[in-house]
Formats: sequence, structure tokens, C-alpha cells
Amino acid sequence: MIHWSASRAGFLHGGIHDLPDDAVPVSDKRHRALLAGNARGGRIVSDARGRPRLEMPASRIEAIRAAKTRAIKAEARRRILAIAPLHRQANDNAALAAAALVGHLNELANAALDRRARIDAIRARSNEIEALLADLERPALEAFNPVENALWETVP
Repeated sequence: MIHWSASRAGFLHGGIHDLPDDAVPVSDKRHRALLAGNARGGRIVSDARGRPRLEMPASRIEAIRAAKTRAIKAEARRRILAIAPLHRQANDNAALAAAALVGHLNELANAALDRRARIDAIRARSNEIEALLADLERPALEAFNPVENALWETVP
């Protein structure tokens, strides 16, 4: 049986998970309805008694705008990680800090600066693309494709 835990803000299966003290049973029908509402842009939250309920955004257009913003951020992350995975970014930060301490850039620090500039350019484009969403009406917003936006192609 499916349970909801307010402390974990999620669903748990009694046969798979250890259930916390605040877990409350949820019928299959209610579980499906909550997941369907979540897929339409709602958030599953706990009510005052710890039971799951659907919280819809202020308006449908805001839910669409929020989903497009998440898609833009996901695309920016994908592009950034293609340049440098997180461990490479951490190593770059260390190389730049070491170069700053000794007062000159070496080959490693120069490569790190190049990657950092490319990552910063992606972040700037991501912000520009997100800003475009603010003025779009619903039909244009629904048609907006954050992955194939032409601004991504202007990243050096």
C-alpha cells in the first residue's frame, strides 16, 4: 500500500520502505489523482493533518512559465556539464585559487579560465532566455521551445 509522509514530502510503499511515524495511507485512486495533478503543474504538499493534497499554482499560465523556466535551467545545466562535469569545475576552481595565490596563471589555470568563460556565457544566455518568458502570452508560451532557442547558438 502507498503511504504519504509529510516529513519526507513524498510517497512510500509499505512493502518496500521503512515507514516514518507520520506516514498516512493513500488509496490507489487518490495517489493516481495526485500524480496526475503534479504532472499538470501542481505540487503535492501536506495539509494540516499531514495528508497529501494538491496545490495548484496561481494560474495555469504561471505553471507553464515555471515548467519552461525549469526546462531552460535543465538545458543550461546540460550544456555546462558538456563543457565541464562537476569534478572538473571543482578542479578548475582549485587551479584558479592556486594561481591567484602565486600571482600568475599557468597552462592549467588558463584552460580553467576558458571553461569558466564558456560556462558564464551559457548562464548569461540562460538568463536572457528566461527573461523572454515574462512577456509571452499563453499560446506563444506553450509553443516556446527552450532547448532550440536561437540564443543558445550565440554562446561562443
